Amino acid sequence: MTHGSYIMNRHKLFFHRIVGLIDLRPGSTADNKGFTLVELIVVVALIAVLATTALPAYKTYIDRSKTYRAMADIRTLSTEINGYFMDKGTYPNTLSDINRGSFLDPWKRNYQYTNIATGGTPLGGAFGTTLNQNFDIYSKGADGTSATAYGNPANLDDIVSFNDGTYIGLR
Repeated sequence: MTHGSYIMNRHKLFFHRIVGLIDLRPGSTADNKGFTLVELIVVVALIAVLATTALPAYKTYIDRSKTYRAMADIRTLSTEINGYFMDKGTYPNTLSDINRGSFLDPWKRNYQYTNIATGGTPLGGAFGTTLNQNFDIYSKGADGTSATAYGNPANLDDIVSFNDGTYIGLR
């Protein structure tokens, strides 16, 4: 061992002890300071576990937010339809009459409007009743399907106006 290499080794030993960078892995060198494959697999597994628990909660939050937004939109549309009635003395034939013909629900579909007062087919309620007297305004929900008959499974996610607008929620 030359004098220069002896001084270099003492310098490395002194530096590691003072600064605290001693690598305790067996057989390691100063150039080997990366992560092992096992450490990387453990980190990836932890991230995967966190993602699998967070994603369903996020999806539930998004679905609930879309439902609440549709409820607020239907309330707004009902107010505008009633305002049209107060101005004109008749309910609009379509949503285009109140400049809302291209107004989309949170699922990017048109809101459904039926003018019952002029002979439109009303949505059916329990025991053969109707939900509203003058008009129906609703969204077909996430699945995009709906039926006028009460109790149809396609109606479970529909957001509708009940009792002439006093209640807005899931059908």
